[in-house]
Formats: sequence, C-alpha cells, structure tokens
Amino acid sequence: MNQFDENILFNKHNLNKSADLAYFSFQNYDKFDMRAHHHKEIEIMYVYSGKASVFYTQDNVKYEEVVLNGNQYILIDSNVKHKLVVDSHGVTIYSVLITVRNSKDDYFTFRQLYDVDPKFRYFIEHGQLVYKAFDNNLILETIKLIQKYTLDVRKSNMSKIKLQSMLSTLFISLAGSYNDQFKDVRANRINLATNYIQNHLR
Repeated sequence: MNQFDENILFNKHNLNKSADLAYFSFQNYDKFDMRAHHHKEIEIMYVYSGKASVFYTQDNVKYEEVVLNGNQYILIDSNVKHKLVVDSHGVTIYSVLITVRNSKDDYFTFRQLYDVDPKFRYFIEHGQLVYKAFDNNLILETIKLIQKYTLDVRKSNMSKIKLQSMLSTLFISLAGSYNDQFKDVRANRINLATNYIQNHLR
C-alpha cells in the first residue's frame, strides 16, 4: 500500500487537507456477510448493539479479524480491503465514510487540529491504518449529531459549517480515544523494557 496515498488519514503530507462526509448509515443487520471491498474514503464502523466482525487485509492475501462489541468501533483508512460479517440477529451499526480532500473555504483543516491538539498530533504520527477502540460515548454523541445533519433536508451554508465543526469534533474524539488506548500501552511497554534492561545489566 502506498503510504503517501493522497487519501490516507495517517499521512502528514495530507495535513493541509480537510474532511467531508461522503456517506452515512445506521442499519440493523441479521446474518450478514459483506463482499470484501476497498474505497478511497476513511470508514468508521461503530457497533451500537450486538457483535460483529470486520476482516481486513493489507496484502490481499492474509485477512485479520477484528471482533467488535457494543460501544466499540473500528477505523479503516483509505484503500484498505475489508468486509463486515454478522453472525447473529439484531446487530445495529453506524457507518461513516469520510473523504480527505483539498481544502478551499472549509471550516477546518487537519493542520489546524495537528497544531493545537497534542493528542491529534500523536494520533497522526503513530496511527495505524486499521485499529479498534472502545468509546466512552463521546464519539457516539458526535456520530448522532452527524446523523441529524444527514436527515436535515434544509441544507444551508451555515449547516455546512456545522458539519465541518462536527467532523472536527469527531477527529478530536477519535484522537483522544486512540491516545487513551494505545499511548498508555506504548508507555507501559517502554517502561517494562527499561526495567528489564536495568534488572539484567546489574
């Protein structure tokens, strides 16, 4: 995969770009097996209730499984091949597809978030093309606001600004969630390695 893809979120070459909503859905699934596919958009699959599995591959040969329970989500970066599998009934999932695009008169750019938010900076510099995390409801609440926007038929310039604000909030929340889950783990591994070296070099 080309790490300098113009659509990849975790690419500092794309910091001067912005985000736009490409697709939104909230669906109930019963025994569902999606065809493996990829797309240029970044995708967030959020399991609202039930249990689902997402399979993904970065080499088009070996697939890895990520199991999602309620209040867990997976972020899949641009052009990562993946599929959703649901083995039970009554599983509800939010799906948000976001396009990375050249910014014109947009309300925010990734650069603005990168410059002011240390957690977003860590998120961009250490992010994985696919990762799973648990939500403390901040991400869910933002997704619900975006859902209300998609149902508003009276779109205006002001509502476009509101959407940009929601997407900005969503990425800040994603960055916070990522830091909470992975930065602490990374720090603990470094501490364990340091302690091991100190104890064995005495």
